[in-house]
Amino acid sequence: MDPVRPHSRRRRHSPARHRLFRSRSQRFASGAVDTAEIVTATYPLEDAAKAFAASVDPEQVKVLVTVDGP
Repeated sequence: MDPVRPHSRRRRHSPARHRLFRSRSQRFASGAVDTAEIVTATYPLEDAAKAFAASVDPEQVKVLVTVDGP
């Protein structure tokens, strides 16, 4: 990889993919999607290993690791 241009090997995504991402992001930001239903498990940072293990469970949709404090 060229040290001067470290991002030169990244795959570029199509404009259609960017539009889809933007559209979905706007729906989340507007509250049109209830994100509480998507998060199926929440773990504190100190249990991150358990969270990663849970993330491969097909019953889980989104596993969240939380950080308390600043």
